[in-house]
Amino acid sequence: MIRRVSQVSVFIVLIAAVLVLIAGFRPIGLDRDSLNYAAVVGSGMGGAFFGSREPTFWIISLLSQSSPLPVLTSFFLLYALIGVYFKTAAILQLSYRPLLSMYLYVMLYFVAHEFTQIRTGVAAGIYLFALHSLSKGARGEFLFRLFAAVCFHYSAVIGLIMLFIPRVCDSRSRFFALPLVGIAIGQILTVDNVEALGSYVLPGPIQGRLFLYLELLSDDRFNQINLLNPVTTSYLFFYWIMAIKMPVSARPYDRYLLMSFGAGLASFYAFSLVPVVAFRVMELLGVGVVILLASATNWFRDKQIWIFVVMLWALAVFVVQSLILSLGVL
Repeated sequence: MIRRVSQVSVFIVLIAAVLVLIAGFRPIGLDRDSLNYAAVVGSGMGGAFFGSREPTFWIISLLSQSSPLPVLTSFFLLYALIGVYFKTAAILQLSYRPLLSMYLYVMLYFVAHEFTQIRTGVAAGIYLFALHSLSKGARGEFLFRLFAAVCFHYSAVIGLIMLFIPRVCDSRSRFFALPLVGIAIGQILTVDNVEALGSYVLPGPIQGRLFLYLELLSDDRFNQINLLNPVTTSYLFFYWIMAIKMPVSARPYDRYLLMSFGAGLASFYAFSLVPVVAFRVMELLGVGVVILLASATNWFRDKQIWIFVVMLWALAVFVVQSLILSLGVL
């Protein structure tokens, strides 16, 4: 029996294909990270070291060397294909409103994930499926999928906290307080505390990445963060709205998405003294917002107003991110 494919699904797949081409064929130097990758990938496999990059990075780099296309183009195309695929698949399978979720993905995460943080982008797509497994009670499947995400970016190991967060966020008031806890931790956490965490808790490769981020604190571009920046503050605003409005009957997956979103915001504020870590963790744990905001449409009496506000806000975030990218700051 032939399964009928909806026009919305076909349209979303076409959008995804265009996104892959845009990200894959972007000019080198359009963003700062592409120049960094050009230097590493251009050196070939001689500099392969799992402490500096994940195993999948070197595999994709190796595959790019044998492609008929230019090496860097192949490299970015492969990452874009994998990253866009996982997020698009998650949207089609797990979102109540796939078209709205796809719009939110393009506006909120396409620039950050497919242009700059390409490894985090793939890990975030896999994380969406891992979280779905956890919401069903399939812990083994969750750990397997999270391990796959870690193979694309070591920061995905932070997803392990989702095994414990549900025990903490067992009431609406605790949902609401989660980011506030992060702010409180951020006021007492020091670089020495973070170094101790890396030395005694984290495994070798992840420990190496953390120490690299700590070294970046000597660079003025990476040691300052505005906790009250309008983008993050707007995310917090929407989080609190959804924490208040989420009904008891909401599906388990949406609850886990909201918990992960809150944990991402809390981590952002807690690790604000190490900006690179703060942004990486939030970009990963908060990616589910593209599905969550679409689900929240069902929690409001006037759905069209919610959709309009969310779409307008996402467009504003996209404009800000694009300006930051063009200035070479992101």
